[in-house]
Amino acid sequence: MNSIDSFLTHLGISELTPIQSQAIEKWQDTKDIIALSPTGSGKTLAFTLPTLMSMDMASFKTQFLVLCPTRELASQVADQIRKASQIIPNLHVNCLIGGDAMGPQIQSLKGANHIVVGTPGRVREHVEKRRLDLSAVHTRVLDEADRMLEMGMIDDVEAILSTTPDSSKTGFFSATFADHLEALCQRWLSKPVRIDVREGTTEPKIEQRIFLAEGKQKVNGLCALLTEEQPEKVIVFVQTKKGTQALFEELKDKSFSAITIHGDLEQYQRERALTKFKVGAANVLVATDVAARGLDLPAVDLVVSFDLSESDDTHKHRIGRTGRAGRSGKAFMFATPSELEVAKSRCKGSDIPKPSGVEHLRFHANRVKEAEYQTIEVRGGKKDKLRKGDIVGALIKEAGIPSDDIGDIILNAKTTFIAVKIRSVKRTLQQFREGKIKGRRYLANRF
Repeated sequence: MNSIDSFLTHLGISELTPIQSQAIEKWQDTKDIIALSPTGSGKTLAFTLPTLMSMDMASFKTQFLVLCPTRELASQVADQIRKASQIIPNLHVNCLIGGDAMGPQIQSLKGANHIVVGTPGRVREHVEKRRLDLSAVHTRVLDEADRMLEMGMIDDVEAILSTTPDSSKTGFFSATFADHLEALCQRWLSKPVRIDVREGTTEPKIEQRIFLAEGKQKVNGLCALLTEEQPEKVIVFVQTKKGTQALFEELKDKSFSAITIHGDLEQYQRERALTKFKVGAANVLVATDVAARGLDLPAVDLVVSFDLSESDDTHKHRIGRTGRAGRSGKAFMFATPSELEVAKSRCKGSDIPKPSGVEHLRFHANRVKEAEYQTIEVRGGKKDKLRKGDIVGALIKEAGIPSDDIGDIILNAKTTFIAVKIRSVKRTLQQFREGKIKGRRYLANRF
């Protein structure tokens, strides 16, 4: 049996975060737990590592169930669990999310599924169709539990949990804990141990400002702010899917390197958009609040609430995307005169300058910040035994591309994404057309 230390050594972790150290210590000795800590504090490992210690590899049944409110968070959690569990031979992690094709999921459920991560709607569908058996689950986790309830998933969650053994350990992990969650905890948890490390964390250094604007002024004001601030990475939050798509198109028309994610996009479109943002092939992400919770995104310099958030908690999660890991950040908010008092209330505990109009802001077309990289998609990945070193070596030695022009490389099972500086994109594509990597030629294209 592997020890916690062996997992940490495999992951290259020398020091646990507060939520990790407390959850690992306490959850091994108790049945149920409520764990509260800020976004980005390492909650996934906090519930994964103690659970991996109790996996029965002689059984192929599902033993560990993690439910997440969004597809992106579920995919991220599944990837982190896979990485953490690599030292356990033949352990299978299955990710079941809406938006993905049903056929491959049905096929995957015919084999071993030691760990299942998914969104409540899709997991419930598989359970009710008797494709997924949860009768052997010994640990169940609701990640970002309050968000699931805010999004109206309570019926799906209850239906799923009712098919798991009453003896299962249950963990609620979240960054916030709304009052209405207390009653549900009493139904699903038995004398839970509560861990709350939110107060012990250092307050991030975030400069907050409010801009008064209405109608078209908001779009013009945003464009002007982006050219004045020139952030390396910015997330712009919009309330509706339709509004998100419309603002994205406005920014593209003004030559901003923007991408968008919202619920009307197919899952593969959302994943490709987030990949571009992560590797630096886009620097403006326009999104609904799905992006505020749990997504593994790079450091963000600026967060803009183009529309006001629905609640104080949502605002907290939005601005929590910036000012992380000791860095400073900025969070700007647009409000109409009638929304001003609500906007001020969102900034509790913050000293904010007097709200100002956007009339004095000017859009500078020559200061629109371009993305530093473009993304190359390669039709090959881990299953083809591709490694980052093989790709980098071929690009440097055979294509003559400077090492500084090669950015992040994301290796998936069947595809690989490579960030390449714009000046080296043509040579990169030529290398894949004419050259080989480890004796094999791979199709590649920019996206």
